[in-house]
Amino acid sequence: MRSYNLLTLLQFTTVLALFVISATVYYTLQEERPQATTATAEIDLSSYTFDNHELYTQGKLLWNENGCGSCHLKSMKDDGTGPALSGVEDRWAGEPREHLHAWVQNSVALAESGRSPRATEMVNWSPAAMSPY
Repeated sequence: MRSYNLLTLLQFTTVLALFVISATVYYTLQEERPQATTATAEIDLSSYTFDNHELYTQGKLLWNENGCGSCHLKSMKDDGTGPALSGVEDRWAGEPREHLHAWVQNSVALAESGRSPRATEMVNWSPAAMSPY
């Protein structure tokens, strides 16, 4: 059987006490901190109807996987860091649909290409560029 001296036991006890205190403080702060709206935020789609449940499911999956909720508000109707997504197709109606797809995939590249007046307008909307997907 191993014998431990008093100093070793004191060191072990101190480390264990510090760990318990830090874990307690961490979890206490987590409970008190308001939960931020992040990519895992659910989209509020209660006012919308969907003819194609499969497309809805795919869209929701893309929203969550790509972190759209970190910039676009889940209400879809209010501007956040990114613009409201409700009515986005109407706002891009003057452009070929491919430009909207290209915007989502790489907004900076589309704006710099000069092919899309809407992209040039949108790139000046916010100082934060949308991440390319």
